Amino acid sequence: MIYFWIIFLLIIALTNLDWIESYKEYKLYFAVFIGIVLVAFAGLRGDIDLDWSNYLDHYKATKLELSRGNYGYQYYIVEPLYILINQVAILLKLKFQAVIFFVATVAVSLNLICFWRYSKYFFFCVLFYFVHTYLLREMLQIRAGLACAILMLSIPYIQEKKFKPFLLLVVIAGLIHSISWVYLLVYILCLFQFSKKSYWIILLTSLFIGQFFPLGDLIFSISDINTDIVALQKVAGYYIDQEFNYALGVFKNPTLLKQLFFLVIALFYFNTLSKKIPYFRTIFNLYFLSVCWLALFNDFGLIAGRLATVFSIVEPILVTGLIYVLKPKLKFQLTYVLFIWVLASGILFYNLYIQTFIEPYKFFWEG
Repeated sequence: MIYFWIIFLLIIALTNLDWIESYKEYKLYFAVFIGIVLVAFAGLRGDIDLDWSNYLDHYKATKLELSRGNYGYQYYIVEPLYILINQVAILLKLKFQAVIFFVATVAVSLNLICFWRYSKYFFFCVLFYFVHTYLLREMLQIRAGLACAILMLSIPYIQEKKFKPFLLLVVIAGLIHSISWVYLLVYILCLFQFSKKSYWIILLTSLFIGQFFPLGDLIFSISDINTDIVALQKVAGYYIDQEFNYALGVFKNPTLLKQLFFLVIALFYFNTLSKKIPYFRTIFNLYFLSVCWLALFNDFGLIAGRLATVFSIVEPILVTGLIYVLKPKLKFQLTYVLFIWVLASGILFYNLYIQTFIEPYKFFWEG
């Protein structure tokens, strides 16, 4: 795991470029540098995660179908645009690693571009991205990672109510991973201008329902009715399988508690952050929806977690944006910066050694 910690410490050092004015002229060069590092680290990895064999099986199945002259989507069990990426790699006589590297290049690049556009504190965003989203998406669930990176581009169009370009991005992302279609809920949500009081009422109601009357069974009931729909068939299968049908809880779920902590702070400073962070209302709504979803459906852990993380892709922007609130008070700002460093190290430790989704790093040529 030493490689993960080396990159972590590198990003920690680079965060100084965000808040020490004399270093900011070098920021773009180091942004490109850390992007190259993250692309290479994800794109050149070997079999170190649980999903590696699944993606390799998709590649082999695609290669087999192409050898039979079958190019249609009906021959495959995953979304067509991801299959197309595999088909292009195979037709160009590229190995499976080329697919991994291509997906890593696009996903990491789009995430970093969005951090650069949406936040003044770019490297702090990269830090929070690396310890969680990067590990679980770019190093594990690569289809979902690529889809979420594309969805990040839709934030300005949601805020500005430009439905056509927003829908185009959702369709592209949906053709990579069907979970992307839930972003239509975000667009609908952002059509309404909720007051702070309304946010508080919805949040407290969601926590109450999640604690005493969680709605996970409702998802299964819906999926069990329309069994001809592939996505709903998958949901029903997950519900029946005890490996995936587990309860996260509300006040015993560390992820929910962490998100709830930052959401409450952002809600208190909503007006200030609205003036400081570009597209803040949409970013806040995404994070708000993530917390409410995680609470309401906590008794169906897989669905609660996967959909909540699609909404929470804005977490690095929201969390680091709180530095704006503390900027006039240097002592508190430094304290918060230290807090982010410590929290990020704790999240990385948790994901590497407690969650154990990822094995010790090795390059693909190491077997």
